[in-house]
Amino acid sequence: MKTETLLKRVEAKLLQYNNQSDVKKMLETHFEYASRKYTTVKSICECIVTIY
Repeated sequence: MKTETLLKRVEAKLLQYNNQSDVKKMLETHFEYASRKYTTVKSICECIVTIY
């Protein structure tokens, strides 16, 4: 999956449970690391939320 597509899907999933400003900060800080270590949207979201 392309990084752009993956980023949009992860962002949509995180927005279901968090506010927009927090999600933006989470993604800016932790998306690169999480996407290198994990492949699925669910696991990337879990990683980002746990780290944040």
